[in-house]
Amino acid sequence: MATSTSWHVLQCSSAAILTTLVTGIASSVRAADVQYVTPRSGIPNVMARLRAGEPTTIAYLGGSITAGADAWPTLVTQALKQEFPDTPIEMVNIAIGATGSTLAAFRMDREVLPKNPDLIFLEFAVNDWHSVPDCIDSYEGILRKVWTARPRCDIVFVHTTNQEWIDDLRNQRDVVTVRHHEAVAGYYGIPSINIGRKFIASIDAGERTWDDVMGDTVHPHLKGHEVYAQIVNAGLAALAGIGVPFDHDLGKPLYSGAWSTATMVPPAAAETTGQWADQPVPWEAHFFDGVRISDTAGSTLRFKFTGPVIGIFIGNGPGAGDIRWRVDGGDWTDIPAFVPDWWKDLHPFWWILRSKLDVQAEHVLEIEIMGDPDTGKAGFLKLGAFLCVPTE
Repeated sequence: MATSTSWHVLQCSSAAILTTLVTGIASSVRAADVQYVTPRSGIPNVMARLRAGEPTTIAYLGGSITAGADAWPTLVTQALKQEFPDTPIEMVNIAIGATGSTLAAFRMDREVLPKNPDLIFLEFAVNDWHSVPDCIDSYEGILRKVWTARPRCDIVFVHTTNQEWIDDLRNQRDVVTVRHHEAVAGYYGIPSINIGRKFIASIDAGERTWDDVMGDTVHPHLKGHEVYAQIVNAGLAALAGIGVPFDHDLGKPLYSGAWSTATMVPPAAAETTGQWADQPVPWEAHFFDGVRISDTAGSTLRFKFTGPVIGIFIGNGPGAGDIRWRVDGGDWTDIPAFVPDWWKDLHPFWWILRSKLDVQAEHVLEIEIMGDPDTGKAGFLKLGAFLCVPTE
């Protein structure tokens, strides 16, 4: 009986899924019946708020799969609003394309925690592929930062998919990013919704093809976002009856827990040589307040910091130039200008330059703008913030 009920729930629209949740029609739907959901401690805090009609804020962090007004978070939030019409629900979507959790950890204090979220979705399975060595630290840092400020904020990990992962998903194998994220989820009791598993299962069942819902190897088109939202909402329905409200306990860190102090430091904190100027950016106060800019070869920044991590958050786009950097007087490392063809204007971008540094030592980051070896001309560096994890 439970299996047939759960299959019916998975085929319902997003709103109907949540209707069955509250009316009790699908009270027999357990998380164990939905094979792509790992329930753990559920989401009892936010469910209590929704049912009680208390103002509820839901935040979504992720990459381009999650960003955009027509993406799955909007559809999930709309379904919740439809199901709980007397509950004021605010959506905070701060997803940025081409970014991973190793940037999100630094954005929490500025863009998420001031909103007092009651539920946070994290979606970085695809984009953390470029940050595998650090994504356990960044995920752990995000949730420890959240629960220090808001111990009753529930968190759900959402694992999206890549066409290259189809064989792994068919064989119930999680790729390395999902394994890392699940290690954190398992340790802290965070529920997860593996969209990829359900999505590939539906393809194998002949319900749809990849091209029916996906615009390329990773990005859903509008129909795809509808499917993603249905999968997430069915997952929420399966989680909704689990547990009672409680304070999330941080306990001892799984790994280091160091990234729980992740912060953005304005570029004015650095010493400079050469020609630099301060400039506003077209994003208002969303990502950072402004940039320190130079396009003069040989101009340098020198920034002192403590802690195991150093990175930079920049405004990137046409006209950006090459830079090089080093930490503690070590060898220089070049970063050639990285401006994809589709970036027609300024875009936020980040680099984690070093991690796992000595947490007790004071370190020095040096950055230099490089000129063309033939002409001496240089592109710009627009530095919005240093990313560091200060030692407490």
